[in-house]
Amino acid sequence: MGYFAFMTPQKCRPHTKLSTTAASLVPLGLVAVCASTDCRTRAEALEQLARESDDPAELAQILLYYTWDEPSPTKRIDMARQALRIYPDSADAWNILAEESSSPEEAMEYYRKGMEAGKKHLGRKFFRENKGLFWGILKTRPFMRAKFGYAHTLHKSGRHREAIREYKELLELNPNDNQGARYLLVLAYLELKEYGAADKLMNQTYADDISAEFNYNRLLTEYGMRGITPALKRLFRQAVHYNPHIPDFLTGKKRLPRKMPERIVVGDTTEAAAYAGDHLHLWRERPELLAWVDDRLQSR
Repeated sequence: MGYFAFMTPQKCRPHTKLSTTAASLVPLGLVAVCASTDCRTRAEALEQLARESDDPAELAQILLYYTWDEPSPTKRIDMARQALRIYPDSADAWNILAEESSSPEEAMEYYRKGMEAGKKHLGRKFFRENKGLFWGILKTRPFMRAKFGYAHTLHKSGRHREAIREYKELLELNPNDNQGARYLLVLAYLELKEYGAADKLMNQTYADDISAEFNYNRLLTEYGMRGITPALKRLFRQAVHYNPHIPDFLTGKKRLPRKMPERIVVGDTTEAAAYAGDHLHLWRERPELLAWVDDRLQSR
């Protein structure tokens, strides 16, 4: 799936500066609490901090900032559950439990609970007044991460229609699309052969997007709507301009790496491998288009 947006939630870490109030709690014992291997000691200390704090939601979020970078799954689960005891409507706590889940169904349920918690924390009035501004407002991000994770898991589970609905809602809440939901939405449209919807999203709503992913997906869309046309030549030149390595992976001239790159560099082979890894199934379903691309490579 989309290399830019289909990063696992683990790679989409929250980055934010703690408020003065929140930061002041850390020297009072939270660092030591989080580092403690004694679950009872950590739980008791956190409960004490929660009793002393006038903002349990913020305290729970501080704990979760440490949880993001905790390498032990057992500790991460334990810390997430502690955060829920401090503040039951902590969306990011549910997100962490989803990341550590043992099945897509379990992950989906945790992300759903994360969305519910986020909605309750923010309130209906907040949604009405800030639609279109989400993500830019820091306190919306736990909810947005839960919704993105839920959509992602639906998509990976083959529940495209439900995933599409979630992606569209993400874009309504945040048209700037910091999470990259538009790439996943286009991918879902292409997998369902809904070329008109994909075309509108890429060439109208996000017409200024010059990413390699959109440029190569414009080829798939044009072919899906009209077959082999003269317009493909222009679209191919434009796509190759932004990343010349992708066709080699699509046509089999280069093999995909066993392990996909974690760091993507625009225009180089890491981006090409990531795109091909996520979209190769679509190209292989269109052998005529692949043969056309191969001919273009031979004539270069």
